[in-house]
Amino acid sequence: MKSSIILCVFALAACTTESIYMKNERTGAVVKCGSPHANTLAEPAVQAREAQCIQDYKEQGYVRVPGP
Repeated sequence: MKSSIILCVFALAACTTESIYMKNERTGAVVKCGSPHANTLAEPAVQAREAQCIQDYKEQGYVRVPGP
């Protein structure tokens, strides 16, 4: 039982999210919101911070683009 819990924790820790790239069409500037990271108990806070980053840049005229 204990070993299966540890195995599940390591499996979940290996999961990552991708970075989101935003580009300002007027200036050509590209920025990155978020970065690949291990899923942790703080995941809701990380997702909220990334969503706020995206929203902040959208308000400045940036649009989402594919990564480099």
